[in-house]
Amino acid sequence: MSRSRLETVVRVGELRERIARGRVGVARRDANDRLTARSAAALRLDELAADPPRAAAAFVDHRRVLDGGVRALAGAEAALSSARDDVVHALAGWEAAAQRLEGVHRLDERLAAADDVLRNRREAAETDDLNVVRWRRRHDHPAQPDRRLDELS
Repeated sequence: MSRSRLETVVRVGELRERIARGRVGVARRDANDRLTARSAAALRLDELAADPPRAAAAFVDHRRVLDGGVRALAGAEAALSSARDDVVHALAGWEAAAQRLEGVHRLDERLAAADDVLRNRREAAETDDLNVVRWRRRHDHPAQPDRRLDELS
């Protein structure tokens, strides 16, 4: 895999991980909102139940209001349960994205290490070539007497 392609894959992986982390935050905020709504519904139901009707005619209306409060509380609990499930799924998605990103980073590290090994091999081969050339120069052409001295005599 080329370096530029791997950099693109890393950037995409980081974006996906960031998006998944954002989804966790949204799911948690939604779950907290649902918890607040459930607590408010439970409080309203407690307040309604604490104030019993004083007349028999009001009893039927009071019972309807209590039934509505119970339904509202049940709906709020269902919404809270759904929101908690969404948090669990968002966390799983984030974990998967983070694992994929970690794998891409490991691949990047292995590729960088392989590039280092290749560069070191090239440098060693170049050094070997230079040493071979120097050796050949020394051994193929033995030292010759200084010509200038021969010319002067």
